[in-house]
Amino acid sequence: EGDQARGSGLFLQREILQCLESGHSVSDMNKMLFLSPFTIRNYISEIYAKTRSRQSDRSDYDRKGKGLDRPKT
Repeated sequence: EGDQARGSGLFLQREILQCLESGHSVSDMNKMLFLSPFTIRNYISEIYAKTRSRQSDRSDYDRKGKGLDRPKT
C-alpha cells in the first residue's frame, strides 16, 4: 500500500512538471488533473525542493501560477 502511494505521488509530480514545462498555470492543472490548487502547489514545492531550483526560477513559477502572464479575456 505504501509503495502505491509513493508511486502515485511520483506520477503526479511528473505530470505537474510536464504541465509546468508546457506553460500551464495552476488553474489549468486544477482542471486537467482534478487536484486542488493547494495540492498542486504542494507538489510544485516538492519538485523545487528536489531540484534545488534557484530563487529566480521560483519567482517565474509564482508569476505563472497566479495567472499574471496570461492576457485577460
